Amino acid sequence: LIEPEILIETDTTGRSNLEFRPPERSKTEAKKEKEPAPDGESKLPAFMVGEMLILNGRLNYKDGKSGKTISVKLDRLSVLETAVKSALSFDLKGSVDGMSFGVSGRLASLDRLIDPSLGPVKVTALNISIGQNKITGSVDLDISSKRPRAKLLLASENLDLGDLFDKEPSGGDEKSAKKARKKKKVFSSEPIQIESLKAVDLELNLKIKKLILPALAMNDFDLDMKLNNGLLKIAPLKAGVGGGTLDVNLQIRPRGKAVNLDARVNVAGLDLASMGRELKVTEALSGRIDADLNVKGSGASIAAIMASLNGEKKIVMGRGRIDNKYLKFLGGDLASNVLSLLNPLAAKEDFTVVNCMVVDFGITDGVARSRSEEHTSE
Repeated sequence: LIEPEILIETDTTGRSNLEFRPPERSKTEAKKEKEPAPDGESKLPAFMVGEMLILNGRLNYKDGKSGKTISVKLDRLSVLETAVKSALSFDLKGSVDGMSFGVSGRLASLDRLIDPSLGPVKVTALNISIGQNKITGSVDLDISSKRPRAKLLLASENLDLGDLFDKEPSGGDEKSAKKARKKKKVFSSEPIQIESLKAVDLELNLKIKKLILPALAMNDFDLDMKLNNGLLKIAPLKAGVGGGTLDVNLQIRPRGKAVNLDARVNVAGLDLASMGRELKVTEALSGRIDADLNVKGSGASIAAIMASLNGEKKIVMGRGRIDNKYLKFLGGDLASNVLSLLNPLAAKEDFTVVNCMVVDFGITDGVARSRSEEHTSE
């Protein structure tokens, strides 16, 4: 197929135009189909494709529920060694919104994909590329049950997701920026889609040698995640951060139309200068940090969960310094007051020296109160 235009769409019930449903057959008609053809006659064989190649095509997907449309440029799609009873290999290269991607691998059995009752589908030698990022691994998928099950083993040497996250718009004056910040809610009040958590059972093991996020760089990232009948467990997520360690345990359990959250995060020995170098933000921060976050909450939205939080948050930093321009994220008036408190001469200096910092908050019903006065600090 050269330069094809492919349209896939769903209606408001979620039914796809790829679903071809023949009319219901009576038992007599079904029995006749199984009978051998009379002498001199032949039945048409099942439709099969031995090899497929698409070049310079475009795939448009329209969601009938949301009305959203996604357009994908297909530079090349090849499917080889295809037969209903044997394996096939596939290779896809294309782009979405200017971001290139590629997926290749080997499907163990096409007949199991066509007929889920035959058992799980396994994809091996899986290679995924998104821009310059590359991920390898395997996927086991069982769609024979009412709730599909998937097991993913994925790994990457270097995964830089900084460009995939939305960035704040640049330009405009400080007054416009301040007004935009006021309009933007910190935590979403949109209801959590409980049914989405129960739509599939998932096991994911993800190992990344080096992971770059917009404000965080991690080494030896190792994630074990399980989703079973709506219960989501991350136990654990471990990584190296700025010469220190990160350890996260998270559990989200559905409860009616809401969820219960239990989260524990520990950071030990994070060197801010080392982190800054990895993020290419040189000399912005320096100092070594230890931190603990232990919270529980419940609610039907992120905002409701935050409003119900109970627990504590502690951060301890030894001697270090901070570039004054990086305090601007606090907001104009608050940043000025904090700078004046930390360093009355901040307007004339580029950095504020911190001898010792202790942040200790007790959190009750969504309200965090400082307990730092119990500690000796400068």
